[in-house]
Amino acid sequence: AMAWYKKAADKGHAMAMHNIGVLYQNGLGVEQNYEEARKWYERAVDKGDIGSMLSIGCLYSNGLGVPKDYEQATDWYRRAAEKGHAPSMYNLGLCYFNGLGLSKDYQKAFEWYLQAADKDETGAMYNLGVSFFNGFGVPQN
Repeated sequence: AMAWYKKAADKGHAMAMHNIGVLYQNGLGVEQNYEEARKWYERAVDKGDIGSMLSIGCLYSNGLGVPKDYEQATDWYRRAAEKGHAPSMYNLGLCYFNGLGLSKDYQKAFEWYLQAADKDETGAMYNLGVSFFNGFGVPQN
């Protein structure tokens, strides 16, 4: 897979760049290397790949190849969320809910969950239920 992804990436294919990042992040066919994964994700972002923004955010959230930095993570999630990426909307909601990288805000968490749920993100749908059940950011219902 790497050889073909590399050929496509060399010709500017963003998803191939992203997939090379995935291979490095997970040590699939290559030695696991989070720094190399981040570099490939950044190349993919430069070519317009929104999913790679989420991947970079996850590296920062978990301190994989970079210092753990929730502010950086939420910045990457927000960049992708504002481009309509549902998993990033969900992750940004989680950050607001838990106060990771920004001030805890149940209402903003609810709003991001709602946007993600509108795009069929099931984790966000579940968290909307939790929010209504407990009255987090909305009246309890």
